[in-house]
Amino acid sequence: MPSKTLHILNGEATLTVFRDTGIKGEVLVWNEVLAQGPVALTKLWNIRANYICENYKIDKEDYTHKVLKEVRKLDKASIYEDIILWFEFDLVCQINLCYILSHLYKTNALGKIHLICPDSFNGIANFNGLGQLNPKQLESLLATKVLLQPHDFIIADKIWKAYANQDISVLTALLYSDFGNLAMTKPALTAYLQTFASNNKGLNIIEQFLLEQLNGGNNKKEALQQFWNTYPIYGFTDLHLSLILEKLKKRGFIKD
Repeated sequence: MPSKTLHILNGEATLTVFRDTGIKGEVLVWNEVLAQGPVALTKLWNIRANYICENYKIDKEDYTHKVLKEVRKLDKASIYEDIILWFEFDLVCQINLCYILSHLYKTNALGKIHLICPDSFNGIANFNGLGQLNPKQLESLLATKVLLQPHDFIIADKIWKAYANQDISVLTALLYSDFGNLAMTKPALTAYLQTFASNNKGLNIIEQFLLEQLNGGNNKKEALQQFWNTYPIYGFTDLHLSLILEKLKKRGFIKD
């Protein structure tokens, strides 16, 4: 018999801490970053596998084991009496969350589903994510879980579909929606839409910031750290930011 509870964790950093808590239940670790690179409503995982393996130099067998094996656990979500989602406030987590809720909505696995999604933690000045916490702190977040309602799944489904279709007009209109219990989704979506505005050189807010850091004398490592400090809302990995820098180099904005 499977455990009655499934915990869906937002990544390996959270899993490392979670293992040392006394929290009971089975675990699904979400190891994808759907906010980085191409997505689509059809053939999603073929598209993702090709992108991740090509750009991050990951073997497809490893991708299948680390990502798809976990993703497929969603198809059995209906066997659990309770599902608890552990996610963060940034864009990467919020797009992943919207996909998961859309999937659960589509497959009608809408039992007792809770969300834990803090944007701060008492005693931690610069809270960036669940992996910063110790086991006792992480376990204390169980008291903050919120039971998701039908409307939450509907808005997440709309956001995921618009995001996958890159329908900026729909995403912009959705900003005026009632986000229900998905309070962290609106600021993340707002930050995402800001990346579509560009200056007279065709550079968006992220590209401008990284170039300003490099032109100001910071090396690559320092520039990426400054980005993390200034824009934690995005949650982008260093690998993704490095790809952005590579594209800027190809466009002639960064010289060797």
